[in-house]
This record gives sequence, C-alpha cells and structure tokens, in this order.
Amino acid sequence: MNKETLSAFLAALTAGNLSAENLTREQIDKFLDELAEKPAPDAKIFEGVSCYDMMMPPDRIEYVCPVCGEKTIHAHKGFYKEPTWSLRHQTKRIKELGLDIKLDETDLCNQCRLDKNTDTIQYYIVVNLDGKIKRSLVKENDWEILIAFLEGKNAWEPDGGIEPLKPHLPRIRELLGIEEEIIPDNETPLEQPEKTSSKKSLLWISVITLLAVISGVLVWKKKS
Repeated sequence: MNKETLSAFLAALTAGNLSAENLTREQIDKFLDELAEKPAPDAKIFEGVSCYDMMMPPDRIEYVCPVCGEKTIHAHKGFYKEPTWSLRHQTKRIKELGLDIKLDETDLCNQCRLDKNTDTIQYYIVVNLDGKIKRSLVKENDWEILIAFLEGKNAWEPDGGIEPLKPHLPRIRELLGIEEEIIPDNETPLEQPEKTSSKKSLLWISVITLLAVISGVLVWKKKS
C-alpha cells in the first residue's frame, strides 16, 4: 500500500465513524481493570476428532478491493491462508460490541499492497479509540481474544477448550494502542533507591551544618 492509499484508508476510518455507541478509552480501561482482577479459570484442552471431509476451495478467486475497486486474481493457496470472510465476520461482531475497528486487507490487492515482490498475504487491524488510531499486524487468535474481552469474559474457547484471557492482557493493550503504566511518574526501580539515598545524604549534611553552627555560637558566648 502506498502512502496516499494508506492515508486515504486511515482518513476514511476517522471520518464520521465515532458515535455515541463507540466504546471510549475510559470504558476500555475499566474493562481492562476488571479482567486483571478476575480470577483466571483453569485451562482446558478439548481433544476432538476430525472425521469429516474438507471442502476444497476453487482454484482461482477474483478479489475486489474495497479501497480502490481493483480486481485481483488469487490462487486459493494464497487467498485462503487466512480466511478473509471469517475475519470480516469477526470484525463485524467486534463493531457490534462497540469497538471502532476496521480490517485492513489491502495486501490482497495488487494495486494497494506495499510489497509487490512477494505473495505473502498479511492482514492488519485498525482501531480508533477516542480518535487515536492504532494499526497492528494480525496474529493468530487476535479476533477471538478481542471478542471474548469485549463480551466481558475472563476466558476464550480455542477449538472447544478453555484458555484464560488474563495472560493475553499485554496483547489486548497493544491492539488497542494502550500502553500499560507499571511505575508512576516515569520512575524506574533503579532510580528510586538512588533518590532515597540522595535525600538521606542531604538530611545528614543539614544536621551536621546545624550542629557546627550551634557549636560555634556556644564557643563565642564562652569567649565573651
């Protein structure tokens, strides 16, 4: 995707999308705090069986870009690496839950894609939270984790199993463009002892100076 196309895409994202129904940063922070405080459920792995025939996709797919309208022909191997229809459906569900989000699938378009020398297809998630836009490369299970988080759950269900959401808090924050503040006032653990030691040194210097002044005054009175 060239700079002009990316700028147009991001501009379309911010133009008129923010409504009273969209979640705010304050609401998202509340959800994050609640998830952090919830007890994590025990993980459960579902061991199922695959006893059904897979439906084979067609050899060629005609893709119409939603940004520029260009048509691109894909072999099923590249196009179905990450099912576009599934990501679109999950994006719609996330929007219904109140998050202002778009799926950036411009890697599927020969006109819009940035790197035209590779057949690798990548998807991006674009989140608009109170006007702050974050664009992230989609990783496996990102959509499922976000949906479970926005539904107020403390776990998601991979392949029928159960996996706690709490370990995914850093990834959720990353997707939403929210940086976790671990230490207040931009202080690091190494800086705090040093500052405490400096304060103690200044206190001792003040005490010694005061004693020296008092001693000098007493000596002067005796001489007088």
